[in-house]
Amino acid sequence: MKIELQPRIESLLKAQVESGLFDTVDEAIAAAVTAAYEHANNDLDLSWARPYLDQADRDIVDGKTFTHAEVWDHMAKRFES
Repeated sequence: MKIELQPRIESLLKAQVESGLFDTVDEAIAAAVTAAYEHANNDLDLSWARPYLDQADRDIVDGKTFTHAEVWDHMAKRFES
């Protein structure tokens, strides 16, 4: 497959090869595409948030909540110091 790169992108890739980070420009492109794909898919996976949501649900059931006024007061005091 032939891909035309913008001169700026080509220079960045060649610099990475010259610095020894990659052996070839193709390898640098493959790494960039792989990283972009993994980053895009990781952003969609919110399973890491489940424990926090579960804890929030337990806190609500236990009555461990604050009014918005209490939160704003706490934040104001925190940022005054």
